[in-house]
Amino acid sequence: MPRQARQHGETGLYHVLFQGPPGRPPFWEAADRAFFVELMKAKRSGGEFFLYAYCVLPDQVQILLREGRAGLERITKRLGIAYAAYYQKKYAWSGKVFHDRYKSQPLADEARLRSAIKYIHALAADEQALSSAALYSDLLQGMLVLPEIFSLLETADDPFATAAGLAQASEQNAGDCFLSVPDPFALQEAEAAARWRMHQFLNERQLTQEELGQRRWRQERKQILTLLAEDERLSGRHLARITGLNRETVRIMLGEIQARERDA
Repeated sequence: MPRQARQHGETGLYHVLFQGPPGRPPFWEAADRAFFVELMKAKRSGGEFFLYAYCVLPDQVQILLREGRAGLERITKRLGIAYAAYYQKKYAWSGKVFHDRYKSQPLADEARLRSAIKYIHALAADEQALSSAALYSDLLQGMLVLPEIFSLLETADDPFATAAGLAQASEQNAGDCFLSVPDPFALQEAEAAARWRMHQFLNERQLTQEELGQRRWRQERKQILTLLAEDERLSGRHLARITGLNRETVRIMLGEIQARERDA
């Protein structure tokens, strides 16, 4: 399927999403998330773009920015290349760091920008998140204060100028539609994790995938299916593809497993 043309807006405001490949978070450690924030600070300091909000999670980073001296493509390319170089060196990794291209969504006006800020800061509820939410709840801390946000905090009744306002962000914007990691991606991640467990299972027993299908390894087949079926996102079709077993064989064995669990 051909890629859709990227949308560009007249305001230069964008919601941007980078996400990692299935099963390999690009921001594995807290130090990785901190490095990406420092990277954004360094890139924006030259006036290439204006940074309004961010939230870095192990599997993704969401950013709100406005184009400055550089356009969106140049901004995201420079961030992606610089972080990939850091990651590949640190983890001795030669594969992809991010999943496909970044995603972007133009924001039509400042009202939309405000809603997007609340949306992204709602993601900061994750204990592993590193975000700009604290900057909005307490600007006096002097920590990485973004000059750009002062124009958004001019009125005393601003809804996200307080911690209470941030806490209500997810409810206030339930009807808004912003970028997120889609369910199909979560399923790909589940499959990748299952393939890794399958690989470990076979290695521990010194078996090949072809041998697993042989009659004498029936107990091992039941063991691996019991293990993989713990992830409810995976259907019998997925399990058959991952294990290389016949779909009918998988269906019968899953029925036996479920019956055993009911009788236990």
